[in-house]
Amino acid sequence: MCDRPEHRNAGGLLGPVKRRIRAGDLVVMYQGYGAMEPVWVTPGAVLNNRHGAFHHDDLVGCRFGAKVTARSSQARGRKAPGWLHVLQPTPDLWSTCVRQRTQIIQPSDQAVILAQLWLRGGSVVLESGTGSGIFTTALARTVAPRGRVHSFEFNGHRAAVAREELARNGLGDAVVVSHRDVCEDGFPNVLDGCADAVMLDVPSPWLAIAHAKRALKQGGRLCCCSPCIEQVQRNCAAMREAGFHSV
Repeated sequence: MCDRPEHRNAGGLLGPVKRRIRAGDLVVMYQGYGAMEPVWVTPGAVLNNRHGAFHHDDLVGCRFGAKVTARSSQARGRKAPGWLHVLQPTPDLWSTCVRQRTQIIQPSDQAVILAQLWLRGGSVVLESGTGSGIFTTALARTVAPRGRVHSFEFNGHRAAVAREELARNGLGDAVVVSHRDVCEDGFPNVLDGCADAVMLDVPSPWLAIAHAKRALKQGGRLCCCSPCIEQVQRNCAAMREAGFHSV
């Protein structure tokens, strides 16, 4: 489980830039600032919103970024159907439009954390607190194609949903999502000494710091994401007690 696979699935959010839409592709239907919806293009399906009825069949063959017009209007009194732009998804767009099951780490904070963890292609990173899978996606994009993210979520339902979404987005080879309470049970023993970095986004990170130390390589880096200064102070004290330096 400490492997760095040589070949990865290049589809989904980690895939190359595409020119035209095909059946089965994930697209982002852009209605305006703050109004985006992810859609998997499915033959015969229809997206209905305030702009009208958008048939998925009409998207196939369109260029990403194109303006698409609804077949019919949903609004009373509107003479002409509305329109949307259809965008190729990126991890940043996905972070904006995915249904959030937990409070998320915003993209601006994601960038700081990724830089401070010194992550790069080929890194192995452990994450506790999968949540909506948004930061997991950012981690996967950073370490792919040869790295791996091991993400752990204490809520079984959230773990299952995140695992399904990540796989559907083409990240299944880069991410392993497990249902596990790391604060209580620690990381699996097979990951001892494997991690280049550990990310703890849980209510009580100090309970998992000793487990994180066991999983980290010599010189590995640890991030605890906590919303209030009392938690930060407790995390720092636990890190120093565990033998971490440069806290």
